[in-house]
Amino acid sequence: MNPMMKRMDAIEAAHAARDGDCLRCCTRKDESETEEQARERLGLVDWPGTLVLMLPGDENL
Repeated sequence: MNPMMKRMDAIEAAHAARDGDCLRCCTRKDESETEEQARERLGLVDWPGTLVLMLPGDENL
């Protein structure tokens, strides 16, 4: 993980701790993966903030 991504993750974690909510954007592996499966794969099962899951190819929108 590059230093900028580590810094962004630290900022997101600080905001989530302060506000109890933070936006996180991730990509699903494919259309058949459920939100629960994606959260588990990404290690975000207990993520308190908003999670936006996109399909592959949509991340450039």
